[in-house]
Amino acid sequence: MGAREVIEALTQKLPLPMDDAVAENHPMKQSRREGNQVKLYEGVVWIGDKPGRRISVWAENSEAAREQVEAEYGKGHVIYLSNKEDAERPR
Repeated sequence: MGAREVIEALTQKLPLPMDDAVAENHPMKQSRREGNQVKLYEGVVWIGDKPGRRISVWAENSEAAREQVEAEYGKGHVIYLSNKEDAERPR
């Protein structure tokens, strides 16, 4: 599934194909089931003294995005996340 299909699936609230074991408890599946809009958060995670690793996460909000990154890479790392829509919104 390419990026275009993923975006179309998310905007149309269609389920994404996933491994059955992961799909049961996956936060994105629950979010779509509840009708919440998800956004793309992009950023960098720095693990120890290694160079930063670019990351992207689909989530409802920045807290959920950070939780997903911490679940994958562990807690205690420096994490930077941003969402283009939120950044462009007037304050």
